[in-house]
Amino acid sequence: MSEEQKIHVAKTPDGKKTGRQIYNDLGCPKKMLCPLVDHSELAFRILMKKYGCELSYTPMLNAKLFSKDAKYRSRHFGPLDGVHKMDRPLIVQFCSNDVDELIKSCDYVKDQCDMIDLNLGCPQNIAKNGNYGSFLMENWSLISELITKMHEHGLNNTCKIRIFPEMDKSLEYAQMCVDAGAEWLGVHGRLREQRGQITGLADLDYIKYINEKIKVKNDTEEKQVVISNGNLLYPGDIKKILEYTKCDAVMSGEGCLYNPGLYNFDEDKDDVNSAEGLNEIKDRVFPRVDKIMKEYFDIVLSVRKDSPASMKSFKSHIFKLLRPFFEKEIDLRNEFGPLNKIFEEDKYDFNDFIKKVEKRIEERIVDHEDVISFNEEDSNDEVKYFNVPFYRCQPYFRVIDGVKNNARYVTMKKDLEDKEGFLHSLKNKKQKIKDDY
Repeated sequence: MSEEQKIHVAKTPDGKKTGRQIYNDLGCPKKMLCPLVDHSELAFRILMKKYGCELSYTPMLNAKLFSKDAKYRSRHFGPLDGVHKMDRPLIVQFCSNDVDELIKSCDYVKDQCDMIDLNLGCPQNIAKNGNYGSFLMENWSLISELITKMHEHGLNNTCKIRIFPEMDKSLEYAQMCVDAGAEWLGVHGRLREQRGQITGLADLDYIKYINEKIKVKNDTEEKQVVISNGNLLYPGDIKKILEYTKCDAVMSGEGCLYNPGLYNFDEDKDDVNSAEGLNEIKDRVFPRVDKIMKEYFDIVLSVRKDSPASMKSFKSHIFKLLRPFFEKEIDLRNEFGPLNKIFEEDKYDFNDFIKKVEKRIEERIVDHEDVISFNEEDSNDEVKYFNVPFYRCQPYFRVIDGVKNNARYVTMKKDLEDKEGFLHSLKNKKQKIKDDY
């Protein structure tokens, strides 16, 4: 942090609840859905709620557009958002670099949600071009001003951050956000550069360190609410992450996109750490893709008049939910790909396609044992992987240089432990691409 930067520290309005009080009032949610651009829309949040999610974030909304464009607001946040009985608790997330635009946007949604989050973690090029998300990480003065104004405006506010290569700087950054007024803190244990094909592992040590060392604003004895983000693939990972980091909750984005059943189990009754235990509850934690597609389609139909975002996101969701199935059943993928009249019943009955998928799965089950098994080949002392039938929702492993990430653990672990080396290697790769071009 540059010494010239002015760091803002919030003054808490009289009677305002603390982050811990808000967390308790909301029932101490531990299983959360991340904010996902164009993907954590109303219909998907309802689906996740049915499958055990205890709190959801909206997709990232652009405060500049939201504050000025009524059409943008109506497309992305409608009368059912935060009002539907299955859509609470709800946190609305904005990206912003302007205090007035942010506060005006917050005023539009504050009565339809429980908290409002400032996005400080988006690593995509759109955030770089717009100067928001993780590309504000060096501008602590602006970040602290944005958070402070939200807090002093009386909003229940949170922020979601990424880490720096240095552990102590990451803690200092997190503490600055909390001192500025962030009542909850979501910590994504990845660097800004870790995205797409080089997402790699999240560093739980950094999250643990921040959670252990961070102090609530004004240094009271109350514990700061911290949420861990990263490395959540299977139901059994939830308890493991919470016990290791001592965080209040976990949040998952990509894990839920590909398997909405990730949270759908009873912590006290279900065994989620063995293949035998997972096999007993496979219909809940690894739902069949035809069943989840039908449920999600029916939800979208029920909210489509008031949620354009839900219809817009539907097709992209189906590609993710059915990814392992479509890899095997190419003809059905090719049939689904061109569909553009899904919600025009007089032109196309999507239930017919669902029935085709269901019939194909019933045929395949005859030849494939419908069993969850332990993946001994890729597992190690630190990570367990499981084999899940291709017609069930399951974790997504990126393929890099022809090898899936679950078989690249040693390489990813090395990158995690040597962040400066990782960044140096990445810089060299980018320079080589530039030179070759």
